[in-house]
Amino acid sequence: GTAEEVTLNYSLPNEVEGVSVIFEPEYGTPYSDAFVFNMTISVAPWATVGVHNITINGTAAGGLVRTTTFTLTVLPIPFDFSLSVNPDFDEIMVDGEVTTTVNTRLDAGITEEVTLTYSVESFAEDWITVNFEPDAGTPSYPVVNGNFTSNMTVIVDPYASPGKDVNITITATSAEGLIKDTIFTLSLSEFNFNLMVHPDGDTIPQDDSAMAMITVTHLAGHYEEFVLEADLPEGVEGITVMLTPPSGYPDPRKEDPEYPYPVFTSMMTITANEFATVGEIPITITANSSLNGWERTTTFDLIVTPALPFDFNLAVTPTEDTIKQGENTTADVIATHVSGPGENVTLTYSLPAGVEGINVFFDPEVDEPDFESTMTIATSRI
Repeated sequence: GTAEEVTLNYSLPNEVEGVSVIFEPEYGTPYSDAFVFNMTISVAPWATVGVHNITINGTAAGGLVRTTTFTLTVLPIPFDFSLSVNPDFDEIMVDGEVTTTVNTRLDAGITEEVTLTYSVESFAEDWITVNFEPDAGTPSYPVVNGNFTSNMTVIVDPYASPGKDVNITITATSAEGLIKDTIFTLSLSEFNFNLMVHPDGDTIPQDDSAMAMITVTHLAGHYEEFVLEADLPEGVEGITVMLTPPSGYPDPRKEDPEYPYPVFTSMMTITANEFATVGEIPITITANSSLNGWERTTTFDLIVTPALPFDFNLAVTPTEDTIKQGENTTADVIATHVSGPGENVTLTYSLPAGVEGINVFFDPEVDEPDFESTMTIATSRI
């Protein structure tokens, strides 16, 4: 018959993954002699293992279809994976912590569960603690399910020696015993300081205030200014925090009584208005070193309770006097605020039944406690 252009394509069983076929060229016209197509089969590292029939379809321009089959056998390859940490270096102060990411990637074969462990150089074994979250997982090919990643948190003891570099060896061990290692290097800064707040919490009603002393203790390294911040949780209303002063240098003349080191102190004043948010309100206090950028944080646990009802005390001094008819006398009436939002208080008086010829005047008659009023007692001659 008359030659027609033929186009090639292929198909695989649905369960087969990781196998692809390319024809070069994809189409051509067979005349009296055969027209040759080059077929290239690519097998990914995660390809389905087993015997697979590749169906090759040739479709002529006029619609005639012919098929043939190529049988491909995919054999398994040994399991292999790679291990990395990013970043692989960081610098922190003693009594601090840092987090990095550990990655495992499947490079070949059928995946296995991998468990993460660590070891530290012997001189720093007592200073360093490492946690992996999670500490085990199954790596995959990046194009399939992605890597198995773990957050590695390194915690440094407060008694570690500053100015040291510590190598932490991260080890990944597969279920069948394949082991890979990588190194994370931690540099312990020579600069160091502590941050404390005393007291570390208080309970106040609405429309009240609390105070606490913040202390920054310089422990090691060169002197520099510290900047303080106090942050309230999102959504909290009616509460203000003032730091006096908000920044400063540790003073060698003002040593912390617990440590023979210079300190910088700041008074924290917390004010809750009458509409302040009620409940547990942690205040995060941060101290930043102005040159190094190091920071430490601590928490002041504030509890705000509903405002107490308004109450006040009332007293008079002196409490008694003796006068003749037609004379006057005075005394001081003292109103003292006890609790709750302030209110105006009106002073009045009463006399026993049957008493006549005595009048009492207050100046002022109305005011908000705390206040004093002069009480004038006037008597008539009759």
